[in-house]
Amino acid sequence: MPSGEARTGPLVETLLEAGKNLYVPKIASAKDGRMDFLRVYDRADLEDLPSGTWGIREPGEMCGAQKRGSVSGTKEELDVILVPGR
Repeated sequence: MPSGEARTGPLVETLLEAGKNLYVPKIASAKDGRMDFLRVYDRADLEDLPSGTWGIREPGEMCGAQKRGSVSGTKEELDVILVPGR
């Protein structure tokens, strides 16, 4: 993990255990830095995420046989958004 980054593991676990909808960043294009936020469905899904850009686990477009939900495709209100920064 890059220095200065918040450790979100405990928060992520709590959100999943509480049945909240969790979306995590996915670098869509490392070339231009485009990012999307894709849904993580449960703890098993989270643990299966492969490492992506910067060695951080990122979801693929698919979760099993279904297309993974995207925050840009949801009409649900978002309760919390965490963004990196200082």
